[in-house]
Amino acid sequence: GETGRVTGLESSSLIAFVVGAGLQELVQPSPVGLEAAMRRIRVVPEDYMTYLKAQADKSVDVVYFDPMFRCPLSASAAIAPLRELADHRPVTKAALAEACRVARRRVVLKEAFYSQEFSRLGFPRVSGGKYSRIHYGIIDV
Repeated sequence: GETGRVTGLESSSLIAFVVGAGLQELVQPSPVGLEAAMRRIRVVPEDYMTYLKAQADKSVDVVYFDPMFRCPLSASAAIAPLRELADHRPVTKAALAEACRVARRRVVLKEAFYSQEFSRLGFPRVSGGKYSRIHYGIIDV
């Protein structure tokens, strides 16, 4: 909603700057309210584990992990120039535990459809759609 806030974390300060500036400056035809929502996203150049450990219990509604796919999808060529700067480490079980501590409602993991991360981390898989190459795992806390 109009009062909602999103904090995006990016371990690369350069990627954090590019994404943050884009969210604040991009002007293009878009659905009503999208531009205002983009302006409410704050991008922080910090490792997610460091950030999560500093947060109070049940202090956010949702923790959403969107890690870099280890085998990139060809459709995501637009981010290819930034891939070299990105953090390629997988989400750890310790980070998932911190996320569950911090989240009031749920923890979400976005991964490629072929990913074994859902089972490794104990996420039930929720398909992104019958033909989607992106799947989601959701843990309700």
